[in-house]
Amino acid sequence: MSLLDDIEDFYTSPLGVRTREALLATLKLERYTNHDGDTLIIGYGIPYIAPGNVRPFLCSLSSVGAYYWPHHDKNRAVHADSNYLPFPDQCFDRVIIIHGLEHAYHPDGLIREIWRILKGHGKALFIVPHRRSGWSRRERNPFAYGQPYSVLQLSSALKESKYTIETISFGLRLLPLSRFLPLNWIVGCEYWLHKLHLPFGGVLTMECRKRLYTPLRKKDNSALLKLRSWKLGSMSSS
Repeated sequence: MSLLDDIEDFYTSPLGVRTREALLATLKLERYTNHDGDTLIIGYGIPYIAPGNVRPFLCSLSSVGAYYWPHHDKNRAVHADSNYLPFPDQCFDRVIIIHGLEHAYHPDGLIREIWRILKGHGKALFIVPHRRSGWSRRERNPFAYGQPYSVLQLSSALKESKYTIETISFGLRLLPLSRFLPLNWIVGCEYWLHKLHLPFGGVLTMECRKRLYTPLRKKDNSALLKLRSWKLGSMSSS
């Protein structure tokens, strides 16, 4: 089985259903997936797409596997290498990456590519496995695959690529053993634990904005030169 098959099977399992509902309750992904502007989801984010009229574009990575979406309509998914995304510059208002960065062959290249395709001051939401969590150490869940990140590792990579980090948060604070617990109990616990802003969880998320620099204008020194000449004239006449 491929990595994509494992991820798809996970989200059809009881733990996968609880994971999806817990992340939707805490990370507010509908702000991105229901955004009126152009939205791109990189990696595998089909379980987190909210039903509605607004449909995002999807991009699978060669390190994860290709898929078709939506199944009964015109395809809106492409397959790409992490070093080159097949989109023009500045074409998306929002980008979500989930089940993607930790599997990318060239994660720094992917981060730079996301910066390139974001519109000026566009936003990106990076969702990665948290290095210091039980989820990244326990098999049979997709957050145990690939390269997990610490807060310092991810924030450093984003700042080096000209992003301004706006929020840092965590999700999946309960251990993956929670598949035996009722769904509404899981979602309620995750929601209130998220409200406490505790710095731990199975996933690390960073919401950041594309940083653009305003070119420096040439200083107008004409007024200063006039003042100096006036002073020199006053001194010579005296």
